[in-house]
Amino acid sequence: TLTKDIYGTINYILTAYSADTTYALTFRMPKYLPTTYNGNLAIASNVFSGNDVGVGVVRQKLSPYYFDNQYFVSGGTTVITNQAGNLTIEVTNAGLIGATVNAKIEFAIPVIPSANASYTVPSGIMDNQMILGTTTYTANQQNINSQNNQSLIEFTNTSSGAKSFKLYFAQHFAPTGTYSIVASKTGLMPGQAFIEYVSTSPLEQYTSLAGSSITVVTDVDDVSVTVQNISMNKIIGTGASTLNLTGNSKH
Repeated sequence: TLTKDIYGTINYILTAYSADTTYALTFRMPKYLPTTYNGNLAIASNVFSGNDVGVGVVRQKLSPYYFDNQYFVSGGTTVITNQAGNLTIEVTNAGLIGATVNAKIEFAIPVIPSANASYTVPSGIMDNQMILGTTTYTANQQNINSQNNQSLIEFTNTSSGAKSFKLYFAQHFAPTGTYSIVASKTGLMPGQAFIEYVSTSPLEQYTSLAGSSITVVTDVDDVSVTVQNISMNKIIGTGASTLNLTGNSKH
């Protein structure tokens, strides 16, 4: 699992199961795609910078219920290798509270189909604003999470009932390029995206109609998604049957 938390820290999470106990090993760092690096581990912190890498283990047992969070306190080294389309992160002798961890994660860096690789970012659209119909929303919460082999970029405004824009992609993060909009998140393919708008007050739901496209720019630090005049179809609510969506989510 890949997430980006409210502090802007990237979390690569490996999950393992043993009977009724779940172990979640987390590598924490400030960048999506860190460059090749060899150095010491960083002490636990909400905010990481530079080439920092932190590590921790959460353990949860169901019966009887038990939970603990073992975080890095001393020693240990990390080696990051980013080459040939693969990212490897390895830690050795990481001293946690009551444990020592040796761990490694390796995966292929997602790529976008060549037909979607070129892109032009629409001009005149402000970062972290969404305009649905005639109403403008400014993000005060943002989240990036991978689930079920899809990436979810979520833009939320909570000032008057939660208003959430959810942007789904086929891989655990979205490479730079132009994505074709589809009408369902089921069976998403690389180079495709699905958008959903949900409001809790008033209760509303709109989803994207197929046929247009959006632009994604993913660099070492951020993911920026820009949409322009995307048609959204009403599923629930009393609003117009279709509304246009224009805006940006940058996290």
